[in-house]
Amino acid sequence: MNSKIISEKEIRFFLGYSGWSEYQLEQEIETESWVVVKNKYASKILEVNPNYFWKNQMVALGGKRLVWANSPENPHQN
Repeated sequence: MNSKIISEKEIRFFLGYSGWSEYQLEQEIETESWVVVKNKYASKILEVNPNYFWKNQMVALGGKRLVWANSPENPHQN
Protein backbone atom coordinates (compact mmCIF):
# COMPACT_ATOMS: atom_id res chain seq x y z
CA MET A 1 0.00 0.00 0.00
CA ASN A 2 2.88 2.36 0.74
CA SER A 3 4.19 1.71 -2.77
CA LYS A 4 0.74 2.48 -4.24
CA ILE A 5 0.67 -0.92 -5.95
CA ILE A 6 -2.67 -1.65 -4.27
CA SER A 7 -5.14 0.57 -2.47
CA GLU A 8 -6.74 0.00 0.93
CA LYS A 9 -9.90 -1.10 -0.90
CA GLU A 10 -8.00 -3.97 -2.54
CA ILE A 11 -6.97 -5.80 0.62
CA ARG A 12 -8.68 -7.28 3.68
CA PHE A 13 -7.19 -8.80 6.79
CA PHE A 14 -8.76 -11.65 8.74
CA LEU A 15 -7.70 -12.55 12.25
CA GLY A 16 -8.06 -15.94 13.80
CA TYR A 17 -7.31 -19.52 13.03
CA SER A 18 -9.27 -22.36 11.52
CA GLY A 19 -7.93 -25.85 11.23
CA TRP A 20 -9.27 -29.32 10.61
CA SER A 21 -7.99 -32.81 11.13
CA GLU A 22 -7.78 -35.12 8.12
CA TYR A 23 -11.23 -35.51 6.49
CA GLN A 24 -12.90 -33.42 9.20
CA LEU A 25 -14.02 -30.72 6.76
CA GLU A 26 -15.45 -33.28 4.33
CA GLN A 27 -17.39 -34.88 7.20
CA GLU A 28 -18.72 -31.50 8.32
CA ILE A 29 -19.87 -30.73 4.78
CA GLU A 30 -21.63 -34.12 4.60
CA THR A 31 -23.52 -33.39 7.85
CA GLU A 32 -24.46 -29.91 6.50
CA SER A 33 -22.41 -28.03 9.09
CA TRP A 34 -21.16 -26.04 6.09
CA VAL A 35 -23.02 -24.84 3.04
CA VAL A 36 -21.01 -24.91 -0.16
CA VAL A 37 -22.15 -22.57 -2.94
CA LYS A 38 -20.66 -21.36 -6.18
CA ASN A 39 -18.64 -18.16 -5.73
CA LYS A 40 -20.58 -15.73 -7.89
CA TYR A 41 -18.23 -12.88 -6.94
CA ALA A 42 -14.99 -14.45 -8.23
CA SER A 43 -12.50 -11.63 -8.76
CA LYS A 44 -14.93 -9.00 -7.41
CA ILE A 45 -15.03 -10.33 -3.83
CA LEU A 46 -13.28 -7.23 -2.47
CA GLU A 47 -16.05 -5.03 -3.89
CA VAL A 48 -18.64 -6.69 -1.64
CA ASN A 49 -19.51 -4.75 1.50
CA PRO A 50 -18.29 -6.96 4.38
CA ASN A 51 -20.78 -5.38 6.79
CA TYR A 52 -23.71 -6.99 5.00
CA PHE A 53 -22.12 -9.97 3.24
CA TRP A 54 -23.14 -12.63 5.80
CA LYS A 55 -26.68 -11.33 6.13
CA ASN A 56 -27.15 -11.11 2.36
CA GLN A 57 -25.83 -14.64 1.87
CA MET A 58 -28.18 -16.07 4.50
CA VAL A 59 -31.14 -14.27 2.92
CA ALA A 60 -30.14 -15.58 -0.51
CA LEU A 61 -29.97 -19.14 0.83
CA GLY A 62 -33.37 -18.74 2.49
CA GLY A 63 -35.21 -21.67 4.01
CA LYS A 64 -33.91 -22.94 7.34
CA ARG A 65 -30.84 -20.71 7.05
CA LEU A 66 -32.84 -17.50 6.94
CA VAL A 67 -32.91 -17.34 10.75
CA TRP A 68 -29.13 -16.75 10.74
CA ALA A 69 -29.51 -13.54 8.71
CA ASN A 70 -30.35 -11.53 11.82
CA SER A 71 -28.03 -13.23 14.28
CA PRO A 72 -25.74 -10.82 16.15
CA GLU A 73 -22.02 -10.81 15.41
CA ASN A 74 -21.44 -11.93 18.99
CA PRO A 75 -24.00 -14.66 19.87
CA HIS A 76 -23.69 -13.79 23.58
CA GLN A 77 -25.40 -10.48 22.78
CA ASN A 78 -28.54 -12.29 21.67
